[in-house]
Amino acid sequence: MQINIFEILRILLNQFPTSQGTEHIIDTMIDSTMKSMGLLSIISAILTICVVVVPIFFIAFLIYKHITSDKKVRLELARHGIVPPMQKLRPAPDRYRTLRNAFMCTGIALGLFIGIIIISLKDFDETIKYLIICSSTILFLGVSYFGYFIVAKDKKPDDDTMK
Repeated sequence: MQINIFEILRILLNQFPTSQGTEHIIDTMIDSTMKSMGLLSIISAILTICVVVVPIFFIAFLIYKHITSDKKVRLELARHGIVPPMQKLRPAPDRYRTLRNAFMCTGIALGLFIGIIIISLKDFDETIKYLIICSSTILFLGVSYFGYFIVAKDKKPDDDTMK
């Protein structure tokens, strides 16, 4: 069963008390609009353009303006004899942060894997399955943080083994 927007509008309008003349006008407007469904397709095309295409072009325009304005500022500084500052290079990644994230991701993966294995061995209730997966993931995440602490506690930031 397919209900269109005009039937919904007609049902809603019947809920409110209206005079006979107003009801006739509303019915003729709805009927004339239903006859010209081409208008509905035009409106849907315009809405699609407004919702999808316009934001994409707007974001592309903002990116273009950001790139060109940065170059213009550098050129103006060079015209005035000022050496423009160099672009900041991204710093080298912190080895401790990378090691911690690796331990964390490994702990999450192991926890999910073990939790799925446990719930597949026996038929549990849905709530219990959720709790088993969550608790095993949190358990292995904690174990992985502890492993990171054990590995990183003796290392110094300037130690060559960590670089």
